[in-house]
Amino acid sequence: MGCLIARQHGLKYFDKPWKLAVYCAVLANLPDADYFFGIVQGLPNLYHRHFTHSLGFSLLVGAACGLFFRWRGHRFWPMFFLSSAACASHVLLDFLGLDTSTPHGVIAFWPFSDVYFMSPVSVFSNLKKGVTVTDLVKAIINLHNILALAREIVIFTLLLALQNWFMKNRLAFGTMFKSRAQNRQDVERARSV
Repeated sequence: MGCLIARQHGLKYFDKPWKLAVYCAVLANLPDADYFFGIVQGLPNLYHRHFTHSLGFSLLVGAACGLFFRWRGHRFWPMFFLSSAACASHVLLDFLGLDTSTPHGVIAFWPFSDVYFMSPVSVFSNLKKGVTVTDLVKAIINLHNILALAREIVIFTLLLALQNWFMKNRLAFGTMFKSRAQNRQDVERARSV
């Protein structure tokens, strides 16, 4: 999801497209850092899908990133929105995924609500996580998880291809709703450049 967001925005703050994609991908996976708090206690899922899987956390991450980039001499708001959106994409995707562990869903509106939300329609398969650290390590190479990951890769590859197609054909879509005179002016402007 981070790559989709990265491709929609310019490269003002990053000199290479891959750096922006990596930045967004890291932020999109940041909510799963809650595993580490549980791993320290020997129960990886202990804190999973709690406050880090919320829009409130995404806004805090966006603010921290915006302040960091502001300190580096860039504008706050573009990086705030990009960073918040990248982090919040994880919340959305987990909301759309099947969750078989309790509590079910994500605590999307933390700190204002402690209610868990889960989509009635699951787009993504559940992942087998295991209760202990040993079980978690075994689950990483579980066939069910590998197939679930393959499905996610296919879905996001199709989304990237669709986004690429729309970006290449953006001018064509824009001309559908213009008058013939406006279309001629656009063509003449494009030829003169």
